[in-house]
Amino acid sequence: MTTPCGLLTFCLLALAQPPVPPPAAPVPPKTVPQPKSPAELIADTRASIKQGEQVVAKLQKELDSPDGEYKSAEADFEDLNQKLKDAKTKAMKLTAEGKAVAAKAVEEQIGVIDKDWKLARERFDIAIQKRQTRREAVDNLKERVVADRVRLAELEGKTPAVEPPKPMPPTVIPPVAPNPRPVTPPATPEGGTPKPPNEAPKPAAPPAEAPKPVLPTLPGMPPVAATAPATPDQTPLADTPAVREIRDRLAQLRAAQATAEARRKVAQERVAMQERFQQMADKSQKLDREALEQAKKAIERADEILTAQPPPSAEEWQRAEKSRNDATSRAVEIKERLDRVADRIITLREKTDEYKAEEVAAAAAVDKAKAVADAADAELTGELNPTSVRNVTKWVLDRGPRILMIVAVTLLIHLVVRQFSRQFVRLAARNSRRGSDADRENRLETLIGVFRYVAGILIFGSGIVSLLDVVGVPVGTIIGGAAVIGLAVAFGAQNLIRDYFTGFIMLLEDQYSVNDVVRIGTLAGLVEHISLRMTVLRDLEGVRHFIPHGGITGVSNLTHTWSRALFDVSVAYKENVDVVMRELLQLGRDMRADPTFGRDILEDPEMLGVDALGDSGVIIKFLMKTRPLQQWPIKREMLRRIKNRFDELGIEIPFPHRTVYHRMDQGDVGAKLLHGLSAHRAA
Repeated sequence: MTTPCGLLTFCLLALAQPPVPPPAAPVPPKTVPQPKSPAELIADTRASIKQGEQVVAKLQKELDSPDGEYKSAEADFEDLNQKLKDAKTKAMKLTAEGKAVAAKAVEEQIGVIDKDWKLARERFDIAIQKRQTRREAVDNLKERVVADRVRLAELEGKTPAVEPPKPMPPTVIPPVAPNPRPVTPPATPEGGTPKPPNEAPKPAAPPAEAPKPVLPTLPGMPPVAATAPATPDQTPLADTPAVREIRDRLAQLRAAQATAEARRKVAQERVAMQERFQQMADKSQKLDREALEQAKKAIERADEILTAQPPPSAEEWQRAEKSRNDATSRAVEIKERLDRVADRIITLREKTDEYKAEEVAAAAAVDKAKAVADAADAELTGELNPTSVRNVTKWVLDRGPRILMIVAVTLLIHLVVRQFSRQFVRLAARNSRRGSDADRENRLETLIGVFRYVAGILIFGSGIVSLLDVVGVPVGTIIGGAAVIGLAVAFGAQNLIRDYFTGFIMLLEDQYSVNDVVRIGTLAGLVEHISLRMTVLRDLEGVRHFIPHGGITGVSNLTHTWSRALFDVSVAYKENVDVVMRELLQLGRDMRADPTFGRDILEDPEMLGVDALGDSGVIIKFLMKTRPLQQWPIKREMLRRIKNRFDELGIEIPFPHRTVYHRMDQGDVGAKLLHGLSAHRAA
């Protein structure tokens, strides 16, 4: 059975529920509002000022009211907070005195107080946030009122005289951080920069002249077009009637563009301010909903106390009844405020859309003004630009043929050098008789690469200098500067110069060429590339070494003109060395007669004879003269044949071995013999 108290609570909760929004109707397409007349703008601005002042006064009254929600929530929370602290202190004291029953009763009371304390804390937190939101709203509304007053004064043609807003009185809550986004008072639709309060209007300055473009010039042009004048009194080209007319028109267009940009900036600031109002309204609506939920919880808590069994005391009943009535009043007030905020949000959104449409129109006006001004600027630039079609045509007709001739001659010389570089180098190196045809071909390839590199630098360098001279660049100054820079580089890069000089001497003396095998310091390998600065070696493991010529102190060419395979053959002491030497010479002659290896052997083997009497055998030394780079395959093949022939003839190739002799004294021998005889007799 439902009690009257429960029925009343149900009705209050139903009243406190937010209304169910009706189904959304189809949104009609937005239309761009038409520009307003000055009368409409003045009326709207006055209405905005009046509304802003009323809202500021109302919000300020709520902030300063001693009976407001903030003060009430603060008092309830402080009362319950003190009661909770006193109860906890009392429980601790009873526990220390050993009164467990009384301490338990106080702890149960603490649990009841804690529920009310949490509800009061939640209510006070919401009140603090709402107070901060209202302070922000007051500050923003005051800024809007100031901006609207300035705008109204300009619309009415008066001098703005708006006093700055008075500072707000201090409050007990932490101060809210000021809004970091400055709001500039809007300008009038007719344009112009808004004037700050309490400042006398300044006389309108004449529109600034459009910046004169700094235009490039072509060397060698006549004096009129050689420099792009910035003022009319420099050259006759800038003082023509057409140029003066374009310059005056451009100044007016730039001023109109600046006015349009100022209007767009004001529109953007108004949109930003309106969006802040909308955000604050959304935040206020969210806080009101949270406060409504907190009021419902307070009503439920009061009903829980009123319907508790056993019934509460008269004091608790009275306090719960008062709490329920206060929460019910708050719920009804919050519900009404939610309805007002919902209507306010709709109005703010419509106003935001209107301001955004004005911002779009202002941006379109800026784009149009900028396009017209840019067109006039381009027209003025065309009149003053020495690179215009007329001046460029004259310059091309005067200098173009010589430039084309220099380019053609440079390319032709370079092509001739590339085509006949082999003949040039062969003619220069015709006295070289080193090595075979392959050796001379390697040297030829080395010199051709270096010759093409140096010739390319000289040809194109001369061509560039000639082009600069024809174009009008002072070549003497460039050459003088290059000489100074070259001197500085010579002092700072002595190693680099030494590399080039050493490379030139090396090529001149024909110390080694591409495809030679050389040893430079601790590095040895095949020469892959030679330039004036460095030599590139590839060793047997495939590692590529880059060696600057300045660091080379000595070079060992293993394939200069011809090569030689050196053999050290070791035979046993029991063998006849004369027979062995004859067999070795015969093997060398047979190998030279071989069609595969014979073409790489230049002479018959040269027997040097017995070279040493080693620990394990007799060492016989002989050698074979080969073509460059062929000593290693010839040596490998010769060693294979020596091994096979020695196996056929039974000639022993010794290897190191060791014989160990055991030595015993006479006394030790006699003792061992007596021990052996005694052991034999015992057996």
